Amino acid sequence: MRGRLAYLICLGLLCLGLAAPTGAAAFGFLPGSEGFSAQVLGEGGVDETEAGAHPTSLSLSAGFKAGPNFTEADIRDLSFELPPGLIENPSAVAVCSQAAFHTPRNSPFEESRSGESCPDRSQVGVATLTTSQGGGETRSFGIFNLQPPPGAPSELGLSPYGAPITFIPAVRQADGEYGLTLESKEITQLFNTKRLTLTIWGTPWLVSHDAQRGNCLKESEPAFGWAKCSIGPPKANPATAYLTMP
Repeated sequence: MRGRLAYLICLGLLCLGLAAPTGAAAFGFLPGSEGFSAQVLGEGGVDETEAGAHPTSLSLSAGFKAGPNFTEADIRDLSFELPPGLIENPSAVAVCSQAAFHTPRNSPFEESRSGESCPDRSQVGVATLTTSQGGGETRSFGIFNLQPPPGAPSELGLSPYGAPITFIPAVRQADGEYGLTLESKEITQLFNTKRLTLTIWGTPWLVSHDAQRGNCLKESEPAFGWAKCSIGPPKANPATAYLTMP
C-alpha cells in the first residue's frame, strides 16, 4: 500500500502542466527537486502514507530556469493533477465571498502585499512565490476557500500583490480511477514567477496553523508569525478534515 501511494503522489507531480503565452520561449524547469517537488506530511512533519488518513499538509512546488526576463517565459495556465482518490472537502471550512477576496488586506502588523480580506476560518493553506517583484523577493500569501463561480464545485484563491490567482478543481478519470486536477487559467502577467509552492492544509483547524492564519501570516518570513490567529473554539468550528488520503 505504501509503495502504491508513493507512486500516485509522484504521478500527480509529474503530470503538472504549464503553458506559456503564444510566441514565448518554452518553459525550462530547474533540475531535480528544485524543478518539481511534492510532499504529503502527517503529524510531526513525517511523510503520511497511511490509506484513508487525514494529512497535515499537501505541498506542491515548481521552479523555473532563469532567462533574459527573470525566467524563460511567463506562466499563463497551470494545473496540478492530485493523486487519484485524494479527497478534498470544501465544506470543511467557511467560504470567502468574492467581494471579500477582491478587497485589499489591511494588516495591523505590516504593509501587506496581499489583495484579499477573507475570514481566517476560510483559509486552507499558504502559497509562497518568488517573483520579479522587488527584484526577486519571496513572499507568502494565504490560500482561501472561495465562493465558486456557477458550475464549479469549489474554488481556491490567493491574491499576491493584489493580482488574484484562482484554482478550480476538475474531476478526471483514467483506467478506472478518479482524481482531482487543480486548474488555473490566464494567470496574471503583473509579475514573472520563478518559483511557486502551494501548501494546502489537510486539517485547517489545527492550532499549528495559527501563526500563518490571516493577518498573523508574516509574508516575508512565514515561519515566524506576528501572533497566533485562532479560528475559535471547536464547538463553533467543528474539527473536520479538508483532505483525505486515497
